[in-house]
Amino acid sequence: MKTNSNHIINYLRDTYTEPVLKGIVKSFKTCSLDTSNQTSLVNSETHVIDFDSLTKWFYKGQDSPKSADSLSFSEDEVHLFEFKSGQLISPPRKLCKLLNSVSGKIKDSGNTLTNKILSQVPECSTIKLNFHLVTSLQGKGYEPINNVYAKLVSEKSKHDSFKDTVEVRMREIDGSKRFSTTDLVYAEHFDEYLELHKIVDISL
Repeated sequence: MKTNSNHIINYLRDTYTEPVLKGIVKSFKTCSLDTSNQTSLVNSETHVIDFDSLTKWFYKGQDSPKSADSLSFSEDEVHLFEFKSGQLISPPRKLCKLLNSVSGKIKDSGNTLTNKILSQVPECSTIKLNFHLVTSLQGKGYEPINNVYAKLVSEKSKHDSFKDTVEVRMREIDGSKRFSTTDLVYAEHFDEYLELHKIVDISL
């Protein structure tokens, strides 16, 4: 029997006050905003939960754990998205820094999601959880002018060492296997990815 993620959405709607809910529902475009240059990594206007803000609200008055940028849902699965822009692969220390930053977000986000939300929604105790890291092809060293070409190449390529390296490390970080999927998504393919996984627009 499938578990419907609407139970979680209804729990949030029934539990938290309207001002809180209005403050945490944002678009993917807003959640992916890089404040250092005021540029969003993706342009999707699909509404999701700003998981950073929700986590801070959960732990108000305490030191907040690390958190993914957004929380979203397909019909029967939960999806956490973390957005990383900029040059991530060169020099090598940047890739190490990326993986170290993602490590805490995978572990802490999983704990927050489980302890603060899923524990209160028994109907969803076995729902599938997924963690997606989103970056751009520029993160692999492509210049913006070459992104169209890079996207075409990445669509046809069966082997991507950068993607493979990141995903292997993400699976290792998630040692408890809390997440069914831990993967890397390129921003250039983001809209197609949302469609593939049938991510829904949230209204709280």
